[in-house]
Amino acid sequence: MILFLCAGLAAAGYLILVGRSVSLLRSVLKTASVALLAAVAVPISSLLALALSLCAAGDLALSRGSERSFLAGVAAFAAGHLVYILFFLGQAGTQSRQLTEWPFSAFALAAAAIALLMAWLLWTRAGALRVPVVLYIAIILGMVLSALMVPFEGTLRFIHLGAALFFVSDFTLAMEEFVLTEKTQSQLWLLGGVVWVTYWTAQACFLLAVMP
Repeated sequence: MILFLCAGLAAAGYLILVGRSVSLLRSVLKTASVALLAAVAVPISSLLALALSLCAAGDLALSRGSERSFLAGVAAFAAGHLVYILFFLGQAGTQSRQLTEWPFSAFALAAAAIALLMAWLLWTRAGALRVPVVLYIAIILGMVLSALMVPFEGTLRFIHLGAALFFVSDFTLAMEEFVLTEKTQSQLWLLGGVVWVTYWTAQACFLLAVMP
């Protein structure tokens, strides 16, 4: 629990620095906020610990601000989402048939529609990055759909909430990076704050879903 609280404090500290220029403190806080969650997950689930560790590596890469580090971050997060898919599918009672049942079918269709819209927007705006970014969208859609297969019961409900928040975070980040090209400092902080709060809360939800 102490590590979980430290992760929350690191996340809150990073929120203060959202929209600021690249710095060592900014990178440390961003990375630690998820790396500490990974440490909590180690004795609980090796797949969850691996997914969180890959996301922490992605956070470190994205915090550096260059195009090369951005691509490294996208690759790390894509790998993390693939591990999350395995983690979700490994939960007891998970079944693909749930995607055809209400209200899961409605959420699945909505997620697919939004993902297609994102893919179209980014294909026309992401330039040389459009292929890896669109592939990433396909992977996160797969993550959301696999989360919708998990039983909506007990603490496993946190997986559904976490997947939805992660999807919102990535959609907002895509809009910030590639669609809203001219932003004021206050807009950078607001958009960055939405991305960060939804993202970190999503990671915490995945951990809470399986914490004893």
